[in-house]
Amino acid sequence: MEFEILTGQPLSGEYEEYECGSGTDFIVIKILDDNYSEYCAKFSVGAGTTTKAERIASVLFVVAQGRGYLFDINKRVLIADSEIGNLTNIYASDVFGCFVACNNTDLYVFDLFKLVWRSERISSDGITITSVENSVVKGQVFDFSNWVDFCFNLETFTYVCEWEFPKF
Repeated sequence: MEFEILTGQPLSGEYEEYECGSGTDFIVIKILDDNYSEYCAKFSVGAGTTTKAERIASVLFVVAQGRGYLFDINKRVLIADSEIGNLTNIYASDVFGCFVACNNTDLYVFDLFKLVWRSERISSDGITITSVENSVVKGQVFDFSNWVDFCFNLETFTYVCEWEFPKF
């Protein structure tokens, strides 16, 4: 099972197309399923600039210019639209069968079907995820002037950081 994010519609060959989301702007992903059939899935874009995809088993998590989607590659169906339009990063955790995503202020955890956890605001304006190893997500949050390390445990949904976003 392979996939490739394209810069536009395929220039040659005939491909079945599956549209996910509504709108006029899409990103296109060429997909090879478990039966070695190739097709294209089009994902309506969000309000961001990040385009990325990660896979666990037959589920692909697509970030289409910020908007997140869960898509079953073999069934060729949209599982869920995150309705979050400004995602900046996504990581897959094969060990826990989940995806960890972030925008500039919040962390999100998706299982293979839906959003299962969302943090409160943890950053002033920036989050980077640097690794997902075993049950630990590591990264940094921006505290108005500096980047500060954090850890997040996928087993307990425990977030640990020496800096906390002020509650007004």
